[in-house]
Amino acid sequence: MASHGRRRSPVHGLRSGAGSASESRTLARPLGADHAWDRPSGGGGRTVPGAPTAGPVASPAVPDVLPVPPDAPDADAPAEAWRRWVEGMPPSREWGLECVSAAPGEVVVRFTGGGFPLNPNGSIHGGLVIAIADQVLGLCAATRAPGRLPATATLNTSFLRPAIGALVYTARVIQAGRTLIFLEATATDEQDRICATFTGTWAVGAAVPR
Repeated sequence: MASHGRRRSPVHGLRSGAGSASESRTLARPLGADHAWDRPSGGGGRTVPGAPTAGPVASPAVPDVLPVPPDAPDADAPAEAWRRWVEGMPPSREWGLECVSAAPGEVVVRFTGGGFPLNPNGSIHGGLVIAIADQVLGLCAATRAPGRLPATATLNTSFLRPAIGALVYTARVIQAGRTLIFLEATATDEQDRICATFTGTWAVGAAVPR
C-alpha cells in the first residue's frame, strides 16, 4: 500500500514526515534513556535551560515518642478534666464539639451542625458525620490508653436516617487490649432517634509516625 510520502522510522516503528529526521532521532531513543531532568545538577550531560536545580531534601526529624496533647488527663482524672481535654482538641474546636460527659471508656459529645454546608434535604453531610464519629471514638479510645496515641485501624458506619439538626455522639469502649481497642458509637438527633451507628478498632500507639 502506498505510504503517501511518509516513511516508517527504523526504530520502534514510528512514522515520521518529510523533513522530521531530527524529530525521529529524538523519539527513537532507547526506552529507559535518562534525561537531564531525571538527573541531579552537576551529573553531566544536557541540561534544560531555565530549569530549577534542586539539592538534596532533608527528611523532617520525627521524635521517637510524641508528646501527649496539652492538658491530657490521667486515666483516673475527674470527668471535668476529660471534658476540657475533649473540647480543647483542634478538631473539636474546629467543629464546635461540646463534651457532654467523658470518663475512661465512654465519651458523649454534642455537635450542633451549624456553620457547615448541608445536603439538599437539610441533613448533615455523611462524610462530616463519619469524621466527627472518628474524632469522638478516637478520644474515647484515648481514655483507655493515655499518652499512647491510639490511631484508627478500622471504622464501619451504618446510616439509618438523615442526620438533621444537632447530633449527640455516644462512644463506648467494648474491649481494650494491649495493642487494640474495640469501640462502638451512635449518633442520635434531637428527637433521640439513632441516625447512624459506628463500630471500629483503634491501634494503641499507632499514631506515632515511624
